[in-house]
Amino acid sequence: MTYPELMMRVGATFVVLLVVIRLQGKKQIAQFSYFNYINGISIGSLSANVVITNAIPFGKGIVMLILWALMTWLIAFLSLKSVNLRKIFEGVPRYVIKQGEIVEKNLRIENVSIDDLNSMLRQKNNFSVQDVESAILELNGSLSVLSKNRVLPVTRGDLHIEGKQVGVALPLVVDGVIMRDNLTANSISEEWVADQLKRRNVNIEEVLYMELGTEGHVLVELRGK
Repeated sequence: MTYPELMMRVGATFVVLLVVIRLQGKKQIAQFSYFNYINGISIGSLSANVVITNAIPFGKGIVMLILWALMTWLIAFLSLKSVNLRKIFEGVPRYVIKQGEIVEKNLRIENVSIDDLNSMLRQKNNFSVQDVESAILELNGSLSVLSKNRVLPVTRGDLHIEGKQVGVALPLVVDGVIMRDNLTANSISEEWVADQLKRRNVNIEEVLYMELGTEGHVLVELRGK
């Protein structure tokens, strides 16, 4: 491989790789789902092969990178437009502890052992499942933990004040689509959601995000802001 050919390979591959990275959007690495993570590794490996190996003709290698970029863009676009496709491509967050109890079914689905769960809890400074009210395994593999009131870094436990357990905000509508699973699990009717929107003179198609807060307040964010 001559130096001019090497420079041409590096330059062209760099441009295509830059396009692919831009298509990923401005997410932090910590926010990447496993799909984004594996996709990034695959792109890096493919780019390296295009630059340094003659086994793949350079023209075909660039076409492969461009096709990969287009598929990356298409999946990102479809994920933004469809909640159901987003679930297929990226998965969904799952409770692994709910109301103080381990959700064994979700551990099996996510292939997480009890040892793995305890390890993740310790990294969140929770050294006992008994101290955890809720724990959610996020799309990027991290664990979000809500501790019980008695172990929160406040004086409630010391003063023997129980207080009301803080819950988790509940998404009701995302990208104009009602989260029916959330409504069913929390005994909320679609009519109630429609009534909340009607009070605000908002159609569901206009809603970017709607949630029911922990104190019962409803947040509605509209598209196009």
